[in-house]
Amino acid sequence: LTSLAPALLWGAAVLGYKYACPFAQRDDLPSRIATSAVLFVVGAVLIIRIHRSLLRDLRRIDEVAGAAQGVLLRPLPARLDGLTLAARRFSAHPAATVGGDLYEAVASDHGVRVVIGDVRGSGLNAIGTVAAVLGSFREAAHDEPALGGVLRRLDRALARDLRRRARLEHPSGGPADPGHPLAEEFVTLLLLEIRPDGTLLTVNCGHPWPHLLSAGAEPLSHAD
Repeated sequence: LTSLAPALLWGAAVLGYKYACPFAQRDDLPSRIATSAVLFVVGAVLIIRIHRSLLRDLRRIDEVAGAAQGVLLRPLPARLDGLTLAARRFSAHPAATVGGDLYEAVASDHGVRVVIGDVRGSGLNAIGTVAAVLGSFREAAHDEPALGGVLRRLDRALARDLRRRARLEHPSGGPADPGHPLAEEFVTLLLLEIRPDGTLLTVNCGHPWPHLLSAGAEPLSHAD
């Protein structure tokens, strides 16, 4: 009913003016011009109100999604087991404040483990996938002795999340179907393990490699 209210108001205003106003019932040119002007003004006012209402709804959704993303992407500690950490997220589009970027660093018995990734797409669905992957990483980073085991845990978490979304969004389909909309979903990941002796291990699943930059150096490029 809320979505139909503007149209009903516009229709009621038109009918009220047409049948209740004697001037609108006249058939001469000035009356036609006045009637057209009234209808134009009423329609413009309703369109402006609808536009403002949609903007308020979008801002509210964006604020909720941004707050959820802020909770998921917790600020990294400045120091972690002797390492200095810093993170900053940039959106590909200036107006896109909610995306599928993810990162986390965990100090485990196996060394400092870091995940950097990007979920395909953006918005609330991407945030749900980010939550599934990060939640799994925060546990697997402590439990799994090898990075390969961490990756398998993340892969299973992603598969569970896609099945959940498939049941919610497309009850008649299945994620195993090649034509299913979720069959194209993926997450690029880069797993790092920095051991106490300085050894660095990496597992890369389609994510851009990190670059080592020094003061005053030109930006580097990496070719696979």
